[in-house]
Amino acid sequence: MVIELAKLSDIKEIMVLISNVNKNLLSKGFTNWNKGYPNYEIIEKDILNREQFILLKNYKIIGIYSSAKYNYDIFPELDFNDKSDNYAMVHRLAVSPDEQGKGYAKLMMSHAEDKYIEKGFTSIRLGVHSANTKLVKFYRDLDYKVRGEAHFEVDEAPFFIMEKIIS
Repeated sequence: MVIELAKLSDIKEIMVLISNVNKNLLSKGFTNWNKGYPNYEIIEKDILNREQFILLKNYKIIGIYSSAKYNYDIFPELDFNDKSDNYAMVHRLAVSPDEQGKGYAKLMMSHAEDKYIEKGFTSIRLGVHSANTKLVKFYRDLDYKVRGEAHFEVDEAPFFIMEKIIS
């Protein structure tokens, strides 16, 4: 098992994984990865910014996550425990439907947390589809706390905005 930064040559395989994950989500009634999200341009930008990570198993991409290393505030109205600007963001965590339930999402989140602790960040923020109770529980089990809700154009249902203090 290897987690590494994605390369531009990985985009095609990443997009196949995203398509398979989206089909799986749709089969369960979750529509948050539809309407062209996430798309090629988003993934390409993440790769060029050195923010797209891939999880490889036997040289095949079975998981992805995007990590924002810079500070920006897309949830300014929420009451976060970490009042500093020293936080990181995790986006678009996904595991191939064939590989789900084997601990790979937890492995990727541990990778992100370790990386951020090493870089001196004090917290991590992320958004999770509120109707996906299994995923909400996954993050709660990792000690992420719901700090509020946000609405995005990719879905009518709200997203829980979660935070974990890591320092």
